[in-house]
Amino acid sequence: MTGGTGFIGAHLVKHLADNGYRVTCLIRENSRIDRVKAPGVEFEQVSLDDIEGLKKVLKNKNYIFHLAAVINVSEKDEYYRVNYQGTENIAKAAAEIEGIERFVYISSIAASGPSKKGYLKTEDDPCNPINDYGISKLKGEKAIMEILDRSGTPYTILRPPNVIGPGQKELTQVIKIIKQGIKPLLGNGDRQTSLINVKDLARAILIAAESTKTVNKIYFVTDGNTYSWREIADLIQSELHKKYTIPISHPVILAISLFLLLFSYITKRPSGLHPKRIMDVRNNYYTYSTAKFIEDTGFTIRYSIADAVKETIRELY
Repeated sequence: MTGGTGFIGAHLVKHLADNGYRVTCLIRENSRIDRVKAPGVEFEQVSLDDIEGLKKVLKNKNYIFHLAAVINVSEKDEYYRVNYQGTENIAKAAAEIEGIERFVYISSIAASGPSKKGYLKTEDDPCNPINDYGISKLKGEKAIMEILDRSGTPYTILRPPNVIGPGQKELTQVIKIIKQGIKPLLGNGDRQTSLINVKDLARAILIAAESTKTVNKIYFVTDGNTYSWREIADLIQSELHKKYTIPISHPVILAISLFLLLFSYITKRPSGLHPKRIMDVRNNYYTYSTAKFIEDTGFTIRYSIADAVKETIRELY
């Protein structure tokens, strides 16, 4: 597995280990492995640029779960180096190994691009990614399909929406802000996004890997509902038992993001609150149908978004 020390990856490692799988996490030199150390979990240091090294560590593995990606970087070339070329490299390595039962690639709704207001976008709709992250993830999908179709290696591509749960940086940041009595009014108030609890996503990934009906297919995987970002903020406020908060409007949030962007240029570190992201959240809709995945696998949701918020707050406080 790549990306096993990340937010989604850490939850997947636990789910796999809990279900009796031995897990090998492919890590970088500076990866933090403390939160995923467990019986049955091993670590191999290898770069996505090293195809021969990848072939060695992937040998004799039944399943490959490729989650490693960059989401928020200051240099756009980094999106393509990691999300596209890194994915292409691990696909090339997998193509030369016998016995792989499934290559599972965790892509993103960003590869498909925004939906229309009031419409659940499906896998058959055309892709229209609007940023470098989405474009690089779509290129990664295409690389997997081209390479593994030729080798006959079975694969499945999943496109999760925004994923909520303990360890998710943006959720943690918003909880801390609301805890201080400040409530950012993100979005435009409409039900603009699909979501999924990270525990359900981990379950969906393993189900996709084991199912014979998911071979060489692409799926959106959501909890089947749509949400407004302000609804999520209200939920957080309620779970924090915060009776009063000061609402922060979109123009103020945008101004803060511009200041942070200027600061990021000075420090050479990416801003966690980019103005483009603020405008994207306000102006676009990201709602998707998970009907195809449910039809092929019988997948059902076990954990709510409220559960994710409650668990995250418990871990923080």
